[in-house]
Amino acid sequence: MSDQLLEQILSELKSLNQRVTNIETNMATKQELESIDQRMSNFETNTKQELESLNQRMTHFEANTKQELESLNQHVSHLVPTTERIEKKQATILEQVVQNSERISVITESQQRQEESLKTLALRSIEQETELRKIKRVK
Repeated sequence: MSDQLLEQILSELKSLNQRVTNIETNMATKQELESIDQRMSNFETNTKQELESLNQRMTHFEANTKQELESLNQHVSHLVPTTERIEKKQATILEQVVQNSERISVITESQQRQEESLKTLALRSIEQETELRKIKRVK
């Protein structure tokens, strides 16, 4: 064989050796793969536990929310009749206020007439008293 062919073969062998070395360097070892596998297992376990915990919390939250809604509904159902009674009383009070206002107007008019009558009577009384004095003086 020629030297040139031998050198070419040697060059190819060196190149192959370099590629194998690169592959070995970059390839994960069995221990690294086992470590990664263990970490993934732990991650899966932790994730499952966290999901179970979240599911339990959501279930508890849903149950509490349902209870609170039922309690609110009961309170509202008790408030409806109370509100209706208040509205009826309010209507009655408003009606009474209107009646009282009308009566006050009537009383005010009556008082004004009475005041005019009293003024007139007072003036007549003064006039009559003045005439009586005049009559007494003449005698």
